Amino acid sequence: MSVNLSAQQEDILIRFDTAAAGFTESLPLGNGRLGAMMYGGTRRERIALNEISLWSGGPQDADNDSARFYLKPIQDLLLAGNNREAQALLQKHFVSKGVGSGYGSGAKEKYGCYQALGDLFIDWRDSLLPVSGYERVLNIETAIATTTYTRNGATIKEELFTDFVNDIIWMKLSSSRKGALNFRLSMYRAENARVTAKDNRLLVEGQLPAGKDAGMRFAAIAVPTVRDGSIRQEESGLVIENASECWIRISAATNFYNETGLLSAEDPMKMATRYLNSGEVKQNKDSGNQIIEKSLQAISNGYDRAIKNSTSFYQNLFNRNRWKMLEEVRNNARDGSENRRENREENRRVNRKENGIVNSKENLTVNRMENGIESRTESKKVSGRFGGLSKITTQERLVRYAGGGSDRQLPVLYYNFGRYLLISSSRPGLLPANLQGLWATEYQTPWNGDYHLNINIQMNYWLAETTNLGELAEPLHRFTAELVENGQKTARAYYGAEGWVAHVISNPWKYTSPGEGAEWGSTLTGGAWLCEHIWEHWRFNRDTAFLRKYYPVLRGAARFLQGILIKEPKNGWLVTAPSNSPENTYILPDGFRGQTAMGPTMDMQISRELFNSCIRASKILAVDSAWRSELKALVPRLAPNQVGAKGDLNEWLEDYADAEPRHRHVSHLYGLHPYDEITPWESPALAAAARQTLLQRGDDGTGWSKAWKISFWARLGDGDHAAALVRGLLKPTKGLGIEMSGGGGTYANLFCAHPPFQIDGNFGAVAGIAEMLLQSHGTEEVIRFLPALPKGADWVNGSIKGLKARGGFEVDMDWREGKLVRGEVRKAVKAIGNREKMGVGERTASSKVGKADSEAVRKEQAIGNGEKKKSGKRAARSGEGSAGGAGGVGVGASVGVGGRAGGVKGSLCRLILPGGMKIVDEKGKLVAGAEKGAREVGFIVKNGKKYRII
Repeated sequence: MSVNLSAQQEDILIRFDTAAAGFTESLPLGNGRLGAMMYGGTRRERIALNEISLWSGGPQDADNDSARFYLKPIQDLLLAGNNREAQALLQKHFVSKGVGSGYGSGAKEKYGCYQALGDLFIDWRDSLLPVSGYERVLNIETAIATTTYTRNGATIKEELFTDFVNDIIWMKLSSSRKGALNFRLSMYRAENARVTAKDNRLLVEGQLPAGKDAGMRFAAIAVPTVRDGSIRQEESGLVIENASECWIRISAATNFYNETGLLSAEDPMKMATRYLNSGEVKQNKDSGNQIIEKSLQAISNGYDRAIKNSTSFYQNLFNRNRWKMLEEVRNNARDGSENRRENREENRRVNRKENGIVNSKENLTVNRMENGIESRTESKKVSGRFGGLSKITTQERLVRYAGGGSDRQLPVLYYNFGRYLLISSSRPGLLPANLQGLWATEYQTPWNGDYHLNINIQMNYWLAETTNLGELAEPLHRFTAELVENGQKTARAYYGAEGWVAHVISNPWKYTSPGEGAEWGSTLTGGAWLCEHIWEHWRFNRDTAFLRKYYPVLRGAARFLQGILIKEPKNGWLVTAPSNSPENTYILPDGFRGQTAMGPTMDMQISRELFNSCIRASKILAVDSAWRSELKALVPRLAPNQVGAKGDLNEWLEDYADAEPRHRHVSHLYGLHPYDEITPWESPALAAAARQTLLQRGDDGTGWSKAWKISFWARLGDGDHAAALVRGLLKPTKGLGIEMSGGGGTYANLFCAHPPFQIDGNFGAVAGIAEMLLQSHGTEEVIRFLPALPKGADWVNGSIKGLKARGGFEVDMDWREGKLVRGEVRKAVKAIGNREKMGVGERTASSKVGKADSEAVRKEQAIGNGEKKKSGKRAARSGEGSAGGAGGVGVGASVGVGGRAGGVKGSLCRLILPGGMKIVDEKGKLVAGAEKGAREVGFIVKNGKKYRII
């Protein structure tokens, strides 16, 4: 059991044996609104604080209203092959009015910047005395960080968590010796704020600039309560003396109003105080006591209740999807009795642990490890390969893994950490996770910490649907809808077009104009790419009410693209113009290095995806039949994917030479991932070209670029290459400066290095690993088990539960020696998507979905019977199927979703059943079997029922 227990800990604990030297060694916590970073200092402890809406800047009119008059001249130059002059004209007129984002440094500009809230400091009085037994741990299963050490005969413990229920930050300091806590508590912000101490509270109040105007107001409060000892107030700090325990509650607020996306007149200090009071009222409802300063016992009890309730809330999200890698298999027989018994015992242990009913010995060990006080003696008792890992820091594990060492739990830890970060930085009703998620210590964050629409914010949410956190993508969906109003103005100003557009950069003020540099800032498919997440949410959840709500957003983005297409002269294809392939440069035969072009491949792929999504959505909702016909006629006329002379997929309409052959962006493979028009089974020639493209680009790049390539190789069925990229992404790095071509890796606290830190790499890697284990994309939405499972020993034995598949399914599976031995398919329970039901914070912000077509709003869902019949017939066909994803080592079991069928009775599925396996229902009744070889079958997954593959 010691081996299993250690493995369970090694996939949920981030460990340090020293205090953080900087941001990338601190431990991040967050509840979607508030963020905290624990540094763990023993002389001076620093807790860096964040609030997700804290932005400088404000709304602005950055559109160049005369730009549309230059659109046709630019297009004519491109049609004539004069890219040089077209680009010169574009760079003069198709840019923002003013300084735009301030060239990535817009903190004091109107564009603004995501900023740190400030810091809480604890200055220890006995800080010069030596420290022993130091350990700092983030438990990502409980969302609690702890620091423990011994000094002057007393063991000091610091515990920190961000409360998902009461929406405040809690810290608890305790000592093993009575009266040993002596420190000064203070708060600090370097600019635009004032810090005071009043009534034994620390208060921070400030206002950020919005260019030349006054911008957002904000406030923070820290309230300590002590057992034993005393609190003495100084001008800007509080002195705690001779205490045995100290509880610190931290609250913060801004006057950003999520329902309007504007600033309110409300006082942030009063709002921050209400967060504190709200928790207190709830905790004292039986006694009726609503006094802000509670008794010592009430604070202690309130803390215990808060940590229990917050952890429970968090785990309801986190535990939906859990991945385990096993150390050894006692019986190699795929379905032998010993193996089945092992599965039952493993499931029983996991279930008992997740439900908090492990036996007392195991419980003691788990609790001690979670609290960061595992003794050296206990560490030595851990046997097997993980005996060494339990005694080293996470940074040492990264170094060991980069050197080729075996650590099958490290990718699992990274996967769990990515899901933890999304739960911690994205909450329905609030702003979406930005380039740094929620965590920052700067007042000028890199690239303004904003929303980059040419991959970065989208990558932040790739893992949401697949890893069973779909409702956490609500901020992205709503943000997309809220871009519509400004995007309509931008579409008219630059293109004279209907619909809406957003380019490359955006912020809470819903910026949709091009950037200040056309060479990167004129990409015109940022908003259309965001729409992909709306459509994918429907594919995964089959929520027609959601689709009806957001259909006008899809329609508006498609109308824009439809309106700007022009016919290129060589083949008569319809293309976008002017545009570019994000941040990349081509070389013409005359040596000209340019970015401006017609119909870059990514634009055409996004156009096809969005048009096809609207075709299908309009049919599901029974609206816009005439427009649907227009789109159906339009799609075949779009410029297709093309294979170049080197066998790779062309990035531009012409087979231009690459100025940077190993460029970090691989935008022309959008059709491979996240879109699914390129697959090994439906378009093998294009898949081969995509493979060649990846080989030419290489595996190097920034952190997020490496993460994207994991998904690319997974969709090509090459698990070994995907695993090599996982290992490369986990390469330890300490680089903090901006590095645009290579250098991507992982910091000591598992933050992904662009460098600098950029959270999309964390999120993208999780999405890529999920693609390695389960896929459900393609025209028929066939679910493929283990389509890109690596052959290496670290990957061949494992289990995962709660992955999501398109069609509204959840999937569990076990595999041994690289082969599926058990699976389960069930209809997913509809997720709760608003904050009242989730029990958190303010009410859900309403979505602005633009001016909807009246027909789209009025009509109800109507799927034709003929369509249902066709879908059913296609899914019910049986015959021989191919085993395994193309190029992968999976066993080839797959569940097909009859995407257009469904209803109250169940959902239609297809399954390519491996030879020797069978499907049974909950009563053990045979649904289908495959005795002689892989066989395709069709069956209905009834709502609330589970179907096992054994």
